[in-house]
Amino acid sequence: MFPEREYPSTKEGLLQLIKDDSEMVEYFIKGLDMGGTQEGDFSEDGFDALKSLAESEVLLRKFGELLEKEEGVTENDFKSVEGLEGIIVDCYKKDMFRIERSQDERGREEAEVCGDDEGSK
Repeated sequence: MFPEREYPSTKEGLLQLIKDDSEMVEYFIKGLDMGGTQEGDFSEDGFDALKSLAESEVLLRKFGELLEKEEGVTENDFKSVEGLEGIIVDCYKKDMFRIERSQDERGREEAEVCGDDEGSK
């Protein structure tokens, strides 16, 4: 889900990775807004995944703020970000699946209503 990219194993590289990941989540959410996605477009699981996605993005930013104060970074710092990336990817998948399924269900319901309306005329 994340583009393949190489970052140096340095504090600057990790901070850039965090910035890029955070922006990707931000733009994903903005895309949902621009696409007219409504809260009702999500199943409960999908809405929970969207909340987890937003929370993961906050964690990424806060982690980046903490790292800016550190002298250097460790391999565990990179692993922490990779773990958050895994959560984010799972949320993307759940959101997209849930939105699609919810929209399909709503479309069927609307078709049934339209069919019922025409049948009663």
